[in-house]
Amino acid sequence: MKTLRNRLLVEMAALIAAVSFVQASGIFFGFYAMFWWWDIVAHFLGGAFLGLLFVWLFFYSGYFGWAKSLLIGKRHVLISVFFAIITACLWEIYEYLLGPFFSYGNYVYDTTKDIFMGTAGAFVSSTYFVVTKLKK
Repeated sequence: MKTLRNRLLVEMAALIAAVSFVQASGIFFGFYAMFWWWDIVAHFLGGAFLGLLFVWLFFYSGYFGWAKSLLIGKRHVLISVFFAIITACLWEIYEYLLGPFFSYGNYVYDTTKDIFMGTAGAFVSSTYFVVTKLKK
């Protein structure tokens, strides 16, 4: 279990490095304005990171002892996706509250796309974890 937890932490570190690169490139080099799909990549990778973060937090960190009874592959995915959706919604509320600073026309479409891509990223990363790491 400790080796699995360490591998999970390494994969999370790689994802956070990728998210940081995409975010920094988007801001400093203007890639968000240059490439319409840059935001999609950012939210997908962010969701993928959140998916693994919640798998680690609930099942491998040791902070939630009761979660050990839930160690079934499908539950990894469900819990991961559920909390990624909550986090994505909270992030979009945060962006909405900053509306005067970041307002633009297609807000509802963009918000829906962002939440969907974050959820898709969490689903893919947690499913990848279950398929490759939990061979039961």
